[in-house]
Amino acid sequence: MAKTAKTARTTRKTRTTAAEWNIFAAIDRNFIDVFDCWTKLFLASGSKMGLRVTTLDNDAREHVNSWEKDHSRSLQGRGPASFSHKALALDLIQMPATNEVHANKYGLNFSMSPPRYVVEFWRGLDAGLNASSGGVLHSDMDEIFMRNPDQLLSMVLREHSDVDLVAQVAQYKPTETAKDWGFAINVGFTLFRKTDPVVKMVRELRARAEFYDDLVRNMSSRDDESARKELMDFYEQTVLNVYLQDRGCEWIANDKHAMVAHFGQCGDITVAIIGDPYVNNLMGAAYMSKAERVVFHPYLGFPSQDAKMKYLRGAGVC
Repeated sequence: MAKTAKTARTTRKTRTTAAEWNIFAAIDRNFIDVFDCWTKLFLASGSKMGLRVTTLDNDAREHVNSWEKDHSRSLQGRGPASFSHKALALDLIQMPATNEVHANKYGLNFSMSPPRYVVEFWRGLDAGLNASSGGVLHSDMDEIFMRNPDQLLSMVLREHSDVDLVAQVAQYKPTETAKDWGFAINVGFTLFRKTDPVVKMVRELRARAEFYDDLVRNMSSRDDESARKELMDFYEQTVLNVYLQDRGCEWIANDKHAMVAHFGQCGDITVAIIGDPYVNNLMGAAYMSKAERVVFHPYLGFPSQDAKMKYLRGAGVC
């Protein structure tokens, strides 16, 4: 960690509470059943965060509209913007067929983070920061809340009140930062606090994503290797890690089983990485019942909803 003291910032919140945060997630039709499982556990966890959802296609939009009506009472009295639903007008997550061909030619795989998802990821974070006084927690739909995430985040902030980002550890991706740091940041469960450096970062990366989105949709006119090189840096997790890495990070490594496994300074951004016992993808009764476990993060890159739900039921969470 850098030894020099950080200057005070007018937007710094040293004692934020969960009621001052909101939680943001984006879904498409492939995660509708998972959304029902995720929201059931989120509401049952006791979290007081307001919920912000972006739906990326018409099926997801209709489902979330119906879900909101059925859960209106349980959504009352939560954090900023108790519930907010942004529905894209069309199925914008689908790339035009010609661009899909060009993407394949360049060896790019958009199955996990299609360009429109990446754009809406940064737009959703920007909107969430604007709507709250404390910040926004991004959650993938496969970040399953076994316990109240507010309590975990509050404990981290009591220990590191000046932190800007609280994130989940990723072991291998992106490889550039994993080789440099010995780990990487997984954006699947990350609290973006409303501080000047975070707001600046999110707006800068949103603008970059919107630029790359236009690039993807016009790849037919960019039939060269430079387009491939630019697009390789498009994914939200890669972009965030590289943004921090470029600022020069100094890390203090704790025990990986500690609540904060790594704590670091990346330029003017301070980062706390949550330890494995609290947020992880380990299965089995010996793990699912552990008192430390707050978030279960399985990999749900299966092609069908049935396969996703079969995995979650097998883990005993849905």
